[in-house]
Amino acid sequence: MRPLLLDGQPFTTTQARRAGLSPDRLDELVLRGEAVRVLRGVLLDARVPVDLAVRASALALVAPPDTVVAGTTAAWLLGVPALLPGADRLPPVLEVVRPAGRSALRRSGVVARVAVLGDDEVVDLGGVPVTAPTRTALDLARGLDRSDGLAYLDAMLGARLVEREALEQGLEGLAGFPWVDQARELVALADPRAESPGESWMRLRWHDAGLPPLELQVEVQVGDAVVARLDTALRERGFALEYDGERWHGPEREAHDAHRRDRLRRVHGWTVLAVGKEAVLGRSDAFERAVAGAVDLVPEVVPWQRRRRTTLRDRRVRLRRAAEAREALGAASPTGDLHDRGRGAA
Repeated sequence: MRPLLLDGQPFTTTQARRAGLSPDRLDELVLRGEAVRVLRGVLLDARVPVDLAVRASALALVAPPDTVVAGTTAAWLLGVPALLPGADRLPPVLEVVRPAGRSALRRSGVVARVAVLGDDEVVDLGGVPVTAPTRTALDLARGLDRSDGLAYLDAMLGARLVEREALEQGLEGLAGFPWVDQARELVALADPRAESPGESWMRLRWHDAGLPPLELQVEVQVGDAVVARLDTALRERGFALEYDGERWHGPEREAHDAHRRDRLRRVHGWTVLAVGKEAVLGRSDAFERAVAGAVDLVPEVVPWQRRRRTTLRDRRVRLRRAAEAREALGAASPTGDLHDRGRGAA
C-alpha cells in the first residue's frame, strides 16, 4: 500500500509542489480517486476521513489572518453538507468576514465581506475562528436565496446545531440588518423534519403558492404497522407531495417508486404527486400546474424574482394568504380522519 499523501494531512498545491507533486500529477490523483479537493486549493489523501479536525486543518491553510470563517464554509466546518444546487460536485468556496471598520479583503478564491460580530457570535473550532452556529444559520437565511436559506435552516435544526428559540433571539439582535425580514420569514417556516434540501425547496414553493401548510414525514399505517412514509402531505385531502431527487430517485429506482405510489393510491387512498428539481426551482409554472391537476386546490403563481428574495411586503402577503388557506381547508374538510379508511387494508 502506498504511503498517505503528505502524511495524511490537508495540503495546498504549493506544499504539493515542494513535495514533488506537479499540478498535472495532482489532477491525475484526483481523477483516479486517490486524492480529493477538500477546499478550493486544498487537497487530501482520499483514504483520510474528512472530520472536523481535517476541515479545520484545511481551513487554517488558506484562511487569511484577522478573518472569521462564515457563511456556507462555516456550515461546512460545523458538519452540514453542501446544500446549494450542484455544490456537492465542487469543493467548498472559502467565505470569511472581517470585523467592521476593517477594509474588505480581496483575494482570489475567497469570498470576503465586513460584518459586525458580537463576542458570543464567534467560536473556535479546531483553532479556526468561525461564526457561531446561530449566527451562521441566520447569515445564510439572510444572504442566500430563500430556497437555499430554508434548506440550511432545516438542516441545522435537524442536526441540532441550532434551536428555534436561539434563532428567534438572534433575529432581534439583527434588527435593521440587510434582508433580516427574509430571515424572519424563513425561521418561521423552518422545520427540522425535512430530510433533504429538495424537500425544503419544495415546501417553500408550496408555501409561496398560498397553499395550506404541509405535514412532514407522514406515516401510513395498517393496524399498528407503518407501511409507508410520505415526504409531505395534506391528510385532510389524502394528498402527498414528494421530492424526487437525482441521488435517491434516479432512473434505476423509477419502477420501484412508481409501484410504491400506485399501491398508495389503490390500497391506501392517497394521491401522490412527485416533483423534481426543475419543477421546484425552475422559472416556469410547471409546479403550480402539477399541483392544480393533482388536488382540488388553486395555487397562485408567484414570479420567480419574488420567490428568490423576501421583501417586507411579500412576507406580509404570504402570511395572510397562508392563514386564509388554512381557514378554507378547515371549512372544506370532512369530519373524521380521512385515512382511517386505509387502516386494516391489505
